[in-house]
Order: sequence, then structure tokens, then C-alpha cells
Amino acid sequence: MIAELAPFEEEHREAVIGIENAIFPEYQNDSVNWRAGQQFDDPTQASSKYVAVEINRDLLVGYGAIRATHTHRYRLNLMVSSKWQRRGVGRALFAKLEEDLVALQAISLQARVRADKLEALDFVQRQGFSEVHRMEGMGLRRRKYIKVACGGANQYD
Repeated sequence: MIAELAPFEEEHREAVIGIENAIFPEYQNDSVNWRAGQQFDDPTQASSKYVAVEINRDLLVGYGAIRATHTHRYRLNLMVSSKWQRRGVGRALFAKLEEDLVALQAISLQARVRADKLEALDFVQRQGFSEVHRMEGMGLRRRKYIKVACGGANQYD
């Protein structure tokens, strides 16, 4: 790895969103789903944020963050530019975030990975994650609730 880690600064925002757009081009115009850039809107959303910067060209090549979901429970956001994947950048960002998790006395860490991103699934499994829940797309389907007249039973359609 020929990149160094640094704390996220406001000047990194557009480059991080650029990496996300390259990885998930289909989300660029989607204002409904969550995106990494939304963490920047509220400073309390992410307790630890880092970037990986290529040393020779001062090019941002990765981003990692954890944000609290509940007391001592966190969610991981990690992305690396496709040209820099499998070069240790993701592992270095994850190791730095693990240090912060220990300091925060974290009891759990969740990572969300799309099923079609096989290399990302492989990466999180190599970091010790295991699948506990699978969602379709980026959300759960909500079914219309109907109360049935006979006997007051409830059913979904």
C-alpha cells in the first residue's frame, strides 16, 4: 500500500462522494436511499472518519467511517476506489476503525454489503463478519395490512 491514512476533513467530501458514485453509479440521482455523503450533513452521525490518500499524487483513494446506531453499537461504512482494491487500503482503514471501536467500548459492528458486490462480501468475511440478515435492495418491503372481518384475524396481502 502506497497510501497514508488521515482524519476526514471537509475538503475530502467531494472526493469521497466521487468514489461512492464510481462504485454505485445507479445511486447518483437517488435522493431516497442512504449514501455515504449524508454522514457529512450531521457531524454527530459518524464518530470516526478517515480517508486513504495516495502519497505521490495526493489522490483520495478510500474512505472509512463508523457511526453509532445505539449505545456501544456501530455501523461500518468503507469504500475503496476500484483501482486501489486488493492493495491493503481497505484493511488499513478497517484496522484504524477497529482501534477506535476498542476505545469506544463497542459491543457490535454492523456492515451492510450488497449481494451483487462479491468482492466486498469476501472482504467483510475476511474481516470476521458473518451474514445475519439479508434485505432486498436497500430496504424492507412494506406489505399492506388488512384486518379481516371474520374472527378479527389479521393478515397481509
